[in-house]
Parts: sequence; structure tokens; C-alpha cells
Amino acid sequence: MFIRKVKSRKSICFQIGEKRNGRFKLIKHVGCASIDHEIEALQVKAKQELQELNPCLNNK
Repeated sequence: MFIRKVKSRKSICFQIGEKRNGRFKLIKHVGCASIDHEIEALQVKAKQELQELNPCLNNK
């Protein structure tokens, strides 16, 4: 699993997912933000969510 950062016209969205059969499989949508400090906060939240969903990544 990994975090994907998707840019749209007005905001940046963070999603957690994995590759299956060469395509992105969405597991959880973390959220969208358009202001820098909100984007940083969402990125931290996405990392925390990823660690909760996949505890074996904590060793890296």
C-alpha cells in the first residue's frame, strides 16, 4: 500500500491504495485541501492512516 497525491484544479487530494493488475485500487480517501498548512496536515494524517491500515510498514 502507498499514498497517492492527486492534484486537481483547486485542491490536492490524498488517497491510500495499492496496485492490482497494473491499476490503482483505492482503499481509503483521506481528504482534499487547497491551503498549504492544510495540505501538510492531510499528508501527516495520510501517513498515520497508512500505518494503521498496514502495521508491517512501521519497520521501514
